[in-house]
Amino acid sequence: AYYAHKKYMNIDRLRRGVEIVYRRNPGLKLRTPDMSRFDEEIQIVRDIYNEAWTENWGFSPITDAEYTYLAADMKEIVDPNPIYILEKDGEPVAFSFSLPNINLGLRRIRNGRLFPTGLFKLLALDKLGGYDEVRMTLMGVRPAYQGRAFDVISVLATMDDGPALGYHACEMSWILDSNQTLLNLMPSIGAVVDKEYALFEKLL
Repeated sequence: AYYAHKKYMNIDRLRRGVEIVYRRNPGLKLRTPDMSRFDEEIQIVRDIYNEAWTENWGFSPITDAEYTYLAADMKEIVDPNPIYILEKDGEPVAFSFSLPNINLGLRRIRNGRLFPTGLFKLLALDKLGGYDEVRMTLMGVRPAYQGRAFDVISVLATMDDGPALGYHACEMSWILDSNQTLLNLMPSIGAVVDKEYALFEKLL
C-alpha cells in the first residue's frame, strides 16, 4: 500500500508519463461512471476486475449473486467522481475504484462501536467534509492491455481531481509485487510505502 499526498507528489513527472501513454495508444479516453446507467457501469467494472485478476494468487471472481448484492449497496453511497473507466476506441479496458478513507473517522470512535452513536459520527464527518483522503481499493486492466501503463492514467486523474473534491491524499492498495510498472512509478513520483501485506496458504 502506497501513500501519496499532493504536497509531496511529483505531479509533473507523472503527467509527462501519462502523456507518453496517450501518444503511444491513440483512442484512449478516461471518464467517470454515468450514474444514470449505474448497473451497466458496475457490470463493466466487475468484468474488467474478473479478467484482470484471474491469474493472481488466491483470486476469487465476483459471482452474479455477489455482484447484485454489492451493486445495490454501493448505489446508495458511491461517489462517482474518484472512480474512473478507461476506454480504448470505445471499449472499456481498465478502471480504478476509490472511496473516501473512512478509517479516518473510525479512529475518532474510541470504543470502536458503530452503535448507538458511532455510525452517526461517521455520517456527520462525511457531510462536514471530514474525509480528506481516499483509498484506491480496486484497479484492473484487461490482460490484453496490461504492460502499457494504462493504470498510471487513473492514478494521475485521482491526484489531479482530488483537491477539488476535498481529497488531498490517496492510499493505493493493493499493488502486487508482480506489478513492476507501478512499483517503479510510485517512489519516483513521491509516494511512500505505507503498509505491506502478506498472504499465506496452508493445506488442511
